[in-house]
Amino acid sequence: MSGKKEPSSTGFAAIDELCELDWLLAFQRIFRFLWSVVVELYRGIIHGTIPVITCLGIGVAVSLALWLHWDYGFLRSLGIEWLYPRKLLNSSTYRFVMFFSGFVGWAIFQAACKIAEQTHANEIFENAGLKNRAGQLPKLVAHHRNRDGRQRMRIARSGLSKHDFEKAKGNLESFMGVYVNAIEEDRTKGTVDITYSKTPIPKIVELSPSDIEMLRPAEYFVGAGFVGLKKISLSNCPHLLVAGETGSGKSTFLHQFITSLYRRTPSLEMTLIDLKGGLEFTTFEDRPGITVIIYREEATRRLEAFPEILAKRIHLLRKLGVRSVEEVSSKTMPRHVVIVDEAAEMFLSAEDNAAKAVLSQIARQGRALGIHLVMATQRPDTRALDPQIKANLTGVLCFKMLNDASSITVLGNGKATELPPIPGRALWKLGPALTELQAPLLYDDWAKDLLELAAEERLGKGTAVATKGAPASTDRFKPIQ
Repeated sequence: MSGKKEPSSTGFAAIDELCELDWLLAFQRIFRFLWSVVVELYRGIIHGTIPVITCLGIGVAVSLALWLHWDYGFLRSLGIEWLYPRKLLNSSTYRFVMFFSGFVGWAIFQAACKIAEQTHANEIFENAGLKNRAGQLPKLVAHHRNRDGRQRMRIARSGLSKHDFEKAKGNLESFMGVYVNAIEEDRTKGTVDITYSKTPIPKIVELSPSDIEMLRPAEYFVGAGFVGLKKISLSNCPHLLVAGETGSGKSTFLHQFITSLYRRTPSLEMTLIDLKGGLEFTTFEDRPGITVIIYREEATRRLEAFPEILAKRIHLLRKLGVRSVEEVSSKTMPRHVVIVDEAAEMFLSAEDNAAKAVLSQIARQGRALGIHLVMATQRPDTRALDPQIKANLTGVLCFKMLNDASSITVLGNGKATELPPIPGRALWKLGPALTELQAPLLYDDWAKDLLELAAEERLGKGTAVATKGAPASTDRFKPIQ
């Protein structure tokens, strides 16, 4: 053996030793910080987030101080007046740079905040077990505060999946001391958005007559999330799927839904189908404008009349030269809501294929014609949820489910099995996003008062507003207007 050292090994060793020097690490950190300052200044200019007036005010104040030579006096008091630029070129450059000191200071502050946020985020991700196979942590891209009080972190996934973040949801809530509202993925950008709030979803959301009276025609309440009570209109969500196991809150929601629409939409007509004996809709029987059906044969006959109703409405819209019910007065073309409770009961025999075809037609054409479909079920399977009908139900309110299969049938995922065992807790889906919320509760006494008043107005017997009292509550939750 010649004992000759390999130059490549020696060279790498020398580089490793150099990298271990504290001054080199310090230089790298300083360079990264200065670069982050430049990046923040650039982003501020591009996105218009720089407080220009404030920064210019600081620049004018600094320029005035320089004109009065306060800077020279300060350096002289420290005994380093030799640092003061005396040459004309240096002095002009110095004054020019100092005029923009406000902008530079803003960028330095933003960069320092980003570093502090990233350090804190790294600690959270470390504790939550969010590491990729290489042991790397996700990177915080941005942190925003929404107008509604919620906050949102945008995170570069660094090889982690959305499922990894969802599994770590409990740990994230624990270490951050917050309640995670949503975890959304943007695959094109490789990011995950985590929206959270410091206040939990209320366990009880009570509606009073005054809450109902504030609704506009065709509006109803869906439920309360982290930041308030959500309401929506039949115009935006014309068809609805309501699913949930026994005792989850499905029936309570339907009662509130029917009462709200009946009270606040005077011309509204309803067909309520309940083939389990009609007990669910007893409260709504014998109300003007509401038809309650409890027998399958009668339900089939009633549904078979709707194709002709749809055709007449299409003809009327063509005649009026408009495209939807939104452009016609409610008296000319009143809205009609068809509610089928426990849809599986409708499709137990082959003879019900005609009813299924009609419901599918309503789901496809009803939006523009003012005919709306609500399907409710506690046993979501292919019999209860025909794929064609389900595909056209724009909104989904899913309460707790017993198993993943039922949840996947309704939502496309198993999220409904993860809901807490709180009556009324549900997942709301309108489009791709899922939102956890608490469905509102309307006491039976209040509902009866509202239904009576609505019926009297329809019969021309009065225009009173519901003001009667109801059980006291310590957890009132007022809607956000």
